[in-house]
Amino acid sequence: MTGFVETVMTVFRKEMWEHFRTKRLIVIGAIFAFVFIVVSLYGGILAGQATSELSYRAGANSVLGLVLAFTSFFPGLMAIVISYTAIVGERSRKSLILLTSKPVRRPALFLGKFLSSYFAIVLVYLVVMTVGYIGVVAASGKAPSAEEVGRAYGAVAFVLFAMACWVAFAMFLSASLKNPITVAVSAIMVWFLVMPIVSQIGFIYWMVSQDNDGAPRNVDIMLQQAPGGTATVIFSGLESPTYALYNESGEIPGGGWQGSYAVGNLPPGNYTWTARGTGVNRTGNLAIDGEHGFSVSFGPNLNVRAPADLNVTLTKDGQPVVPGKMPAGPFVNYSFENQTGEGSLLLSDEGRVLFSGKYTLDRETRRGMEALFTQTPPDYVKYNQLVNPDSAMTGYEKVLDPDSRASISPAEGAGALAAFFLVFLSLGLLVFSRTEMI
Repeated sequence: MTGFVETVMTVFRKEMWEHFRTKRLIVIGAIFAFVFIVVSLYGGILAGQATSELSYRAGANSVLGLVLAFTSFFPGLMAIVISYTAIVGERSRKSLILLTSKPVRRPALFLGKFLSSYFAIVLVYLVVMTVGYIGVVAASGKAPSAEEVGRAYGAVAFVLFAMACWVAFAMFLSASLKNPITVAVSAIMVWFLVMPIVSQIGFIYWMVSQDNDGAPRNVDIMLQQAPGGTATVIFSGLESPTYALYNESGEIPGGGWQGSYAVGNLPPGNYTWTARGTGVNRTGNLAIDGEHGFSVSFGPNLNVRAPADLNVTLTKDGQPVVPGKMPAGPFVNYSFENQTGEGSLLLSDEGRVLFSGKYTLDRETRRGMEALFTQTPPDYVKYNQLVNPDSAMTGYEKVLDPDSRASISPAEGAGALAAFFLVFLSLGLLVFSRTEMI
């Protein structure tokens, strides 16, 4: 056993030195650092928000969540790029014949190469994430607690586990195929095309099997604003829509795209909104106070996302309806479930009504494709997604934020990653041990 471990460590040290001699690690690290900075600074814009300031004010973990969400494709790609030549590269140069002719056990050679490829990319990833995390803490001015730091690195651990899966897969291909280009193309095709399709088969079936008849009768409204700045109001949700926003001077011009309509650069004040669509005519009031943003949206249920200091009230038949509540950082998500019929919604702050509108709640209403994303998919969709390490990795969301509504739990994600890793590491060891490397 001692000789086996010594061989593993000897190969590991040699391969690590080779990784750092090349420019590949430096290039990968520089690209990832650039992407981290861009997403940290402009992630709010990518997420459809006016700025990322709210994420920074919420703390470093909020920004880290954005970074992980928008760089979820990086673990697989980085792992494949760094490890695909581990065996086939030496095989194509004929140096592997000399190496395997020595009195050393092949599994030790394979594990040494695996560990070097994995730890090289882990080192780069951890350095970028740690420096970036410290930078976000400094930029936000809000020091995270020990628990928040633990959650942040717990989420990063999921990414590192996904990397181990893809390194094991790339090493399996590297041991199975004879041409480096064939290995690279095969690994990237599986990562980029095959695995996403396989992991979404259940979701695709669920989509095409849904009954999407019926026109929506409610309008979604979102108010975005940073404290002290101007605001933007976005309308969406109706078929054949016509939206408008008014103040005391008349209608305020805005712009529309793909069924949505936005009015920007709005100062604090009182406004009236109208929304007309197929068989729908809605009106309401809106007050912009220069501080609070919120959103009102519909699936089969009414959902409201508002700052924790706002009062959210739905009244039906003169009686208030008690919503489900879920804290989400500085916001609270309100869900009015299993409610049908006419209702009146109010969002208020210390006696001032910031939003009002009347709605018809109907659980049978469908909104085409949008309705699919507002419903909870059946379990077989989730199990399909667990086949893909990049999908299973999203178990990190609940580690980073316990209130996250992520469909994949940390235990399910970790279990799926462990199964993928063990299968392909075992296959790689088997192929490398039993194949003539000529």
